[in-house]
Amino acid sequence: MKHLFIFAVMIGLFSASAQAEPVADLKSELKAKRKVVNDWFKAELIKLAQRARTDEERRKVLTACDWVWDAGDAGVTSITLKEGGSGIHHYQGEAFAWSSEGWTVKLVLSKGAIATLKIDPDTLKCTGKDFDGKNTVKASPKLEP
Repeated sequence: MKHLFIFAVMIGLFSASAQAEPVADLKSELKAKRKVVNDWFKAELIKLAQRARTDEERRKVLTACDWVWDAGDAGVTSITLKEGGSGIHHYQGEAFAWSSEGWTVKLVLSKGAIATLKIDPDTLKCTGKDFDGKNTVKASPKLEP
């Protein structure tokens, strides 16, 4: 009986490992394909940014994806800029209003705190000041890992 039990366990382990390998292969393939899509999306977004001539065209680029918001020691999160001029800071869960003039974006919390970002249309990387006015913020398009 003991041998039958061990045999059953071995069959179970073999079956589980046989299924795990294809899943690992699929995850690896998905990661590789996602990188290709992300690279393509970012390249196309940069092309749109470089051709943008009006604030409306720039706003379309800005609202095309979420943005990684890195405030150094204050932490990393993401923000969403919505077309109507509102947005959400995901770490704080706080809504804000935003506006842009050229490639300078101003975000205003309901409490009145202001953050500013200056965006480089050739890289879509941003730098600016956090809502506290002290911490330097770096931002870039948030792409799926």
